[in-house]
Amino acid sequence: MEKFLNKIYKYIMNFSARKNSWKFLSFISFIESIFFPIPTDAFLIPMVLANRSRAFFLIFVTIIFSVIGGLFGYLIGYFLWENLSSEIFKIYPDFVLYFNEFNEKFRELGWFFCTDRWFYSISIQNCYHIIWNYAS
Repeated sequence: MEKFLNKIYKYIMNFSARKNSWKFLSFISFIESIFFPIPTDAFLIPMVLANRSRAFFLIFVTIIFSVIGGLFGYLIGYFLWENLSSEIFKIYPDFVLYFNEFNEKFRELGWFFCTDRWFYSISIQNCYHIIWNYAS
């Protein structure tokens, strides 16, 4: 098992040390904001450890492409909702009822989801802080 993990570690570090690995990171950051379930930290951390002098560049790329992906995901949802909502209402006649119920619950408990995201962002910032201190 140890040989297997060492092999994976070496592969990840070799890939992360490549000159153009930031393009892969930008793609992952973009699609993670839309639908990809794996956070970009799983890719960012090995890339920073492999090349510590590019830490700020890699973090910048992650942030920019994540925001662009979020905006693109918002536009997808906005235009799909405009085009598909009438079809959804035909297929699921009770959808409006459930959607309104969801809106009411979100108004009551929405702060919880926002604070949950806030705690997540604080933990990510702490990870970056730890990595940057380790890299220095």
